[in-house]
Amino acid sequence: MRPLKINGDKVDRGDLMGKNSLVPAVQELWNAWEIHSLILISLFLQVFLFIFAGKRRCNSSSVLSIVLWVAYLSADSVAIFVLGHLAVRASEPGHHGIMSFWAPFVLVHLGGQDTITALSKQDNELWLRHLLSLISQVLVAAYVVAKVSWRDGWLTAAMVLVFINGCIKYAERTYCLYRASPAKLRSDALGSLPRMLQKIQDTKDTKRAFFGFGTTRNERRAEAMRRALDKVSEEGSTGLVLFDNSFRDILSVDAPLNGSHIVSFAEKQLPGMLDKFRSSEGRHLVYEHVGAVLADFYLDLYTKNPLRRGSSSFKDYFDFLRECVCVGGPGTRLICCALCCVGSVLRPYLLYDILRYFSTPVALVLFWFAEKQQGGSSTADIVVSYTLLAGALLLEASSFIASIVARYGSIQLPAWCSKKERKTKKQWSEEIAQYSMMRRYVNVHDAACSESIQRWIGRLLQSRACKRIPHLGAWGIGLLDLTHTPIAHTPIKESILDTLLCHGAAKQWGIASSRGRLALKSLIGWPTTKKALKNTTSSGFDFPASVLIWHIATHICYYFQEEDGGGTSSGASQEQLNKDKQISREMSNYVTYLVFKCGVMLTTHSQLVHKKAHDEISVILSGQLRDSEEQAVKKLFQADKKPHGGLLRGHYTVEIKDSQAPAAVADDDDPARNHIKRLQKRANVLDSPVLPRARAVAQELIGIEKQGERWHHIAGVWSEMLFYAAPRCGAAFHYEHLSTGGELATHVLLLMKFLGPFLPPPDV
Repeated sequence: MRPLKINGDKVDRGDLMGKNSLVPAVQELWNAWEIHSLILISLFLQVFLFIFAGKRRCNSSSVLSIVLWVAYLSADSVAIFVLGHLAVRASEPGHHGIMSFWAPFVLVHLGGQDTITALSKQDNELWLRHLLSLISQVLVAAYVVAKVSWRDGWLTAAMVLVFINGCIKYAERTYCLYRASPAKLRSDALGSLPRMLQKIQDTKDTKRAFFGFGTTRNERRAEAMRRALDKVSEEGSTGLVLFDNSFRDILSVDAPLNGSHIVSFAEKQLPGMLDKFRSSEGRHLVYEHVGAVLADFYLDLYTKNPLRRGSSSFKDYFDFLRECVCVGGPGTRLICCALCCVGSVLRPYLLYDILRYFSTPVALVLFWFAEKQQGGSSTADIVVSYTLLAGALLLEASSFIASIVARYGSIQLPAWCSKKERKTKKQWSEEIAQYSMMRRYVNVHDAACSESIQRWIGRLLQSRACKRIPHLGAWGIGLLDLTHTPIAHTPIKESILDTLLCHGAAKQWGIASSRGRLALKSLIGWPTTKKALKNTTSSGFDFPASVLIWHIATHICYYFQEEDGGGTSSGASQEQLNKDKQISREMSNYVTYLVFKCGVMLTTHSQLVHKKAHDEISVILSGQLRDSEEQAVKKLFQADKKPHGGLLRGHYTVEIKDSQAPAAVADDDDPARNHIKRLQKRANVLDSPVLPRARAVAQELIGIEKQGERWHHIAGVWSEMLFYAAPRCGAAFHYEHLSTGGELATHVLLLMKFLGPFLPPPDV
């Protein structure tokens, strides 16, 4: 091998890693190719985000979320870094003018792709920061191109077109962030509230239409609802006939209201409609409509879809500029006024769309003419410039095609099409998270490969060495506890919908406040002999503690072996029994996940109860990680017979006696004493051990002789708990989880809002 030559000196192979040989060479190489490599990396990140950003709507994978998070943050950082280096080199002697041509492409990259404007809700909240970045980066790019003497007219024209396109794309992104900000959503919801209240006040309207042959307003609303239900139940119907903008309040307010049109005919016509809808075979297609509406919500919040489909009004554009004027200084006001004037001119004559779609291909042609006539530029600079132009053109064309497909690709198919042809696209992850308190203490043999790796990492992070590092232990616990279960082909969605329709047909509109009492009221001996069931489903009982107790009790019932084989209820098949058991188990894990992993209605006291429950389980199952879940649950149930279990049982008996005094507390004439007694009662409930109460609930459930009846009631209780939790998750919960695969609770909330006035009043 010949020796290397650096600065005329020969360097032997043994000196390759020498300080005076390799380091200057690498540094020189990096200085020569730094801008080239970084601008290409910026382009690659834009292509990556365009391809993969939209997949997060239908995927709950944490790996995908982390990769997109890194790419999203890196895209802006790399682009700003490149623009800063171009600004520094713009004033250097001998600077290549063609490199300054790359500055407008940085603005194009900062404008982002149509498939992603924000990674999370927090990005939309910080739209003012992005506005400041827009102004500063546009000024820096203008400085870069202004420092160069553009001698070629073709290259100058190409630069101007790309610069305008970059400014448009960056302004589009900032505007979409503003439009999807929680403050803007709340403002829109507040603007529609007077109209909604006026419609509710018109429920007693008896005025007839003109000429004496019309119908009342309520009858017209009922007829519109009837047609909507009929269209939903028709196989192959894909028209979004169910929802209007009033349903967007689930993303802006924590206590969404019932639909004004439904309240007007809920007592008379609606129960019959729901009963008829429940008997239709295509009733479960309503989930497809709900999924399509939530997909539309996602596109409006996290992409440039509002601009591409033309749904954003010109009024919203001027509202955005007015907000900028209010919060900005004199310079910002001047820029916004200029944008206002430009917008008023461009919009009527469609110059906005022309510049957006045709500036890049025209710039490519102009650059080709400039490159042919001028010459003398570096081959590497020319190749990078063509790559940037071709990449921008490809992304623009792909975005345009995607918008056309999104707008016209879901044309309703005729009724005679086969089921295979009518198969709809996956609209969300169709998975629910499963949080089992027993999972970290047992050995799961049937776990999938990815779950096995996840559990191995979780146990590694739970080791003594890793526990010394802050937060690693908590991450390990999270990896051990959570799994995801697909529900696309399981009976859980069917059961939830049928339960909701059944209660609606019976005019039981308060199901969102019952917490399981409606499902248990048909039990023999309720509520005199089923005290544990009554207490844990009462409205005065802490909801997270109730979920925790029922979660453990459901596990105990699931693995309980009947001595006589456990006959099912009359007419109930073994298949239906297995369905109810599966539904109860999955909903138990899901509602527990909502409360203790997502923080739905979770308080500090509830967190303490959750920790104490884990401590109780850990004491009984310590050193028994090789047990299966069935063996571990049986040990928890049988631990009641041990000495320490008897002590806990005695403590639980005291708690039961204390919890039977609400009437006495309510009759107290002294409000101060009444308040103190309630606080003391709540403290006693939260201070009591969890396992004895869970065993008591399980024992009363096991006392129901017929398994079919037992699991029917358990599934009903968990359905009502889900109906209770869904409207109380909060707008931020539904907003954030749209970008991480979606949540079943959000779909249930929309069903409750559409199918009837099931939502609780704001003060309940």
